[in-house]
Amino acid sequence: MKKSIRAISVCIVVMLFLGGCQKKVTAETPTTYDDAKDQQLAEATTKLSYYEDLVGVLQQQMLDLKSALYASRAEYDALYSIYQAINKQTDGSSTDADTSVSIPNASDSFRYIKEGEHIVITSYYGTEKEVLVPMYIEGLPVYAIFDRAFSQNNTITSVTIPDSVTKIGWFAFSGCVALKQLSIPSSVTEISYGAFENCSAELTVISPQDSYATQYAKSYGIKTRS
Repeated sequence: MKKSIRAISVCIVVMLFLGGCQKKVTAETPTTYDDAKDQQLAEATTKLSYYEDLVGVLQQQMLDLKSALYASRAEYDALYSIYQAINKQTDGSSTDADTSVSIPNASDSFRYIKEGEHIVITSYYGTEKEVLVPMYIEGLPVYAIFDRAFSQNNTITSVTIPDSVTKIGWFAFSGCVALKQLSIPSSVTEISYGAFENCSAELTVISPQDSYATQYAKSYGIKTRS
């Protein structure tokens, strides 16, 4: 009888011991799991932040490369136009009206080139804050604003483009930090990448409600007014 009581007592002690161990494991397991989960989350957040910063750097580098590319292209085109004009003047050959190119000139604070029977504004070098792009130069209609024509100008506050213009080139007004008002007619049906990049946050594009310029400006979050 004593042996049976002793055996029962031993069994009870063992069971209590095992139950205590089980409770301890059960109590500690969630804490260990949560710590590991928190650590993984912290590592994932750190990696995400790193890759976001990396993407930002890469995007800026791509933009810088594009800017350099288009600046080089603009310079090449201008120099090639001069080369063509000089060659044609040297050999005395006549040119077809649709393909003739003149040496860049300066008039009314604008540099420009002739392309056939049209004028392309290549740059603005004046000091006026309110700029009115002429509709005609040398009797020919101005039909395009070339790449970077107004780029990085810190003075101009408003620009009005005439109805003769149909194209605005790459980064044409980029970096114009004082530009607050840009009037674009419905005749403009092509605006290239980055035309209004890094302009003043107060910039408003004035154009007919359903015009290409209005739709372009809205797609970049730029204020519009008709």
